[in-house]
Amino acid sequence: MASSIKVSLDRLVHPVASIALRGVPQPSDKDYKEVIDRWTQTLETHGLLNIFTVRPESDGTFTVIDGNTRLFVIKEAIKRGNQKIIDRFGDGLNVMVEEKSDIDLLAGAIVGNATHRDTKPVSYAQALKKMLVISTDPEMCVEKLSSMTGLSVETINKYLGLLDLPEGVKSLVDTRAIPIQNGLGLLKLSLEDQTDPETIVKAQTLTTQEFGAEVEKIIAQERADKKAKAKGTVAQFVPVPKMLSGKEIGDLWEKAKYAYESDSSEYNRIRLEVLNEIFQADEKSIAAQRAAWEARNANADAKKKAREAKREKLKAVEAIIMLITSGTLPPKQMVSDLLATLGEEFDNEPLVQKLKEYLAK
Repeated sequence: MASSIKVSLDRLVHPVASIALRGVPQPSDKDYKEVIDRWTQTLETHGLLNIFTVRPESDGTFTVIDGNTRLFVIKEAIKRGNQKIIDRFGDGLNVMVEEKSDIDLLAGAIVGNATHRDTKPVSYAQALKKMLVISTDPEMCVEKLSSMTGLSVETINKYLGLLDLPEGVKSLVDTRAIPIQNGLGLLKLSLEDQTDPETIVKAQTLTTQEFGAEVEKIIAQERADKKAKAKGTVAQFVPVPKMLSGKEIGDLWEKAKYAYESDSSEYNRIRLEVLNEIFQADEKSIAAQRAAWEARNANADAKKKAREAKREKLKAVEAIIMLITSGTLPPKQMVSDLLATLGEEFDNEPLVQKLKEYLAK
């Protein structure tokens, strides 16, 4: 049965990594200062809006189930001598003590952080996977996990799918650079397409609907290529060159560098230059990579700004539509001036059509 007690800060501890949903903020995190400042201000102004739930441990400490970020911020603020925090929490915290197993503790953290803005999608998926792995229940499955956490089976499977993405893409999903749905869309593609720089940029900049259409286009093109390749093929022997593995080519590269250092003959120079080009380590390739990278980023930024500008204009249109709907009719000249600022790209927007109908009356 749960009971409420007051516990000193030094006896409140964070869960071990194996049952933690996410770690406490780290100075290396990009949003570290923003998270610390936001939580410090909230704690100074409102205190703890929700009492911590903790689990008693055999060594006399208490593991915090939900509230680890707040506990970390409180302890850090006290270290810095924040008097408001010291006055509120210096003598300890009131907590709710509950006996919980590791899997129950992890389930509590999952439920408590389901909609938390600081929860990283892939870390959340890893916590769900942990529950399936560490459970001693032989019948544990996604359906049972759903009943324990309150998440739908579809939502759980969606998160678990993120774990199949390449590591670099996972990082982009965790930082919200790639929306979750676009990350899941990448899973429909081959590993080569999942890591293709152009596809990654599209996953970052396109809406879910736009990127879904782009994925279908890539899949359709791959199918068409396979059919074209298979059509009219006559069985015959064709020698197939064997591509060396990355490690084998790397070994050749190292040997070529050593050979050139030992003997700077024309043969060794050309051999090294060819391998430099294969690894795109020559100056021309590096310059081309940088130029392509900068162009992709510039194009992505331009598209993002264009979408934001369009959304702002549509907000203005929507505001006038709301006036008309409420019976407050705006001057037609004002409506006409607004429509004049919109380009052809807005012609098919339903809201714009409504404004044109209003002018026509």
